[in-house]
Amino acid sequence: MLLHIALASTLASFVPQAPADVSWLASPDSLFALNVRDVPGLRRSVASNLWFETLTSPSGPVARAIAADPMMQKQLGQMRQLVNPETDPSKVEDLDPEVARAFALLGGVRGGAVLWVEFPSGVEGEPLFGAGAHTGANTAAVAASAAEWIGEEHPLAPTAFSVEGVSVLVWSEDAISSSAVALLTAGEHIAFLAGPAHLVHPQSSDAAKRMALGAGSHGLLRHPRYGAAMASLRAPGQVDLFADLQPWMSMAGEAAAEGGETVSNLFEVSGLAAMGWVAGRMGMGAGERMDFELVLEVPPGTLVAQMLDLMRPLPMALLERVPANATAVSATNYDLAGLLRMGLEVAERVEPGYGEIAQGFIDMASGEVGVDLRADLLDLLTGEVVSYTTQMPTVAPGMANAETLSFLEGSTMLIGLTEADLFADSLELVMESALGTPLGAATAESRARSADLGMGPDAPVGHVAFGPGLMAVSLDAADVHTATGAETDRAASVLGTRLLGAHLLELTGTSFASVASTSATIAGMGSMLFVAGPDVPFTEADVEELASRFTGTTVRTVERLPGALRFHQGTR
Repeated sequence: MLLHIALASTLASFVPQAPADVSWLASPDSLFALNVRDVPGLRRSVASNLWFETLTSPSGPVARAIAADPMMQKQLGQMRQLVNPETDPSKVEDLDPEVARAFALLGGVRGGAVLWVEFPSGVEGEPLFGAGAHTGANTAAVAASAAEWIGEEHPLAPTAFSVEGVSVLVWSEDAISSSAVALLTAGEHIAFLAGPAHLVHPQSSDAAKRMALGAGSHGLLRHPRYGAAMASLRAPGQVDLFADLQPWMSMAGEAAAEGGETVSNLFEVSGLAAMGWVAGRMGMGAGERMDFELVLEVPPGTLVAQMLDLMRPLPMALLERVPANATAVSATNYDLAGLLRMGLEVAERVEPGYGEIAQGFIDMASGEVGVDLRADLLDLLTGEVVSYTTQMPTVAPGMANAETLSFLEGSTMLIGLTEADLFADSLELVMESALGTPLGAATAESRARSADLGMGPDAPVGHVAFGPGLMAVSLDAADVHTATGAETDRAASVLGTRLLGAHLLELTGTSFASVASTSATIAGMGSMLFVAGPDVPFTEADVEELASRFTGTTVRTVERLPGALRFHQGTR
């Protein structure tokens, strides 16, 4: 039963900003917590979201695609009804009774809700699950419904007691049961605990004491890592996620020690043992808007932190070379040469002599191809990489795999170089030595060199061109010449566009960013489904209609923060 409540509450991850925070109901020893800001806002938010509307529309492309699956259609229809705040779950046709009850209880929540997991006996012991919510003046009715439901699954009469004015009922399945469920009520709040009976009884008293204190600086706010985790997020989420990593990292350290000295040294050098938390937020808004943010603690001074310190801001100069008709652009900037140097140093720290062995392999490979792989190739890479697409895949239903290679056309990669001429000469030597394929003769136009990069006579021909400070790779010779030609005006490039460029200019401080037309991305993904064969339920018309519903941008970023690493993905 608690699982159904948890699943229903989790759906509240997509809600508007809430007036109340009930994180104080959760245990300060939680190893995982999900804090929902405003449960009643769930239906308003989801109902106004285009993704949900597209998924559940009875006349939309998704419904038509699953026309042969009545069960799936029924479930989508039920989902659409349950979003309506006026829907009585018990009146929804053929709705599973357990799901109906869960949504009925959810409907009794008047404010926020929180779910948590703790391990009172340590992470190698059994977990205890908890849930709490603000039910307002509806508390008595919600508690009565919950008690009836719990009683159906646990036939023995509950043990009843009171802790500082908080009512506590504890059910067990039988006299010697190893599991139990507790229901706590106080004022305008309700809480549940579920787990081993020997944990539920004592922990229910602690939970009751938290409820008796009311809102304040306790509960999760007393957790030693929760405050720092939440402060790392860009803003309070519609739903906040928190995970305490310390117990798990301690266990991983013990396992590493059992793996031998080398494994143990690597674990210690990496700094993984010092990682304390993961934080996140989720949300959904009107129109196309969806957001997910995840932040991982990376303590300063650790090896992981030093590796992340090699991340650098986006390569705006390369982005200026991306044409304005691009439908998707990805950019990153990372010191690869520095990573290799660090890797050799770490190898030596983990096991004396390992660094020299690794360098020996690099020297041996360099001798075989006739090029110093570090000095004449890797060290010439600036770490700046931009890739972009000017046309998305257009694969018709039923096309054979061999006929779909054209989907790569329109894709180009730009790679930053410190010495383009030296890199080109070195790359040609490597290709001739390792592949038996010359890079091609230089021409007056951007020193363009072309080579067959495929593995057979029917494979596409790739093209490489070198310009001032960069290399371009594409299947289209015209694309590489354009990309490596004269410098372009920022306003005339993708950076001057509203759909993609405006977002890229907002993300200059990130080290990885990917922006794409949501419509073009959906069209491309839908087309690629056709590679699977004739049994794909979507038609070309379905894909076109689905793509036409969206006009915004899909954004992904990776960003180095002080003491943390941030991942974000969203649609706008």
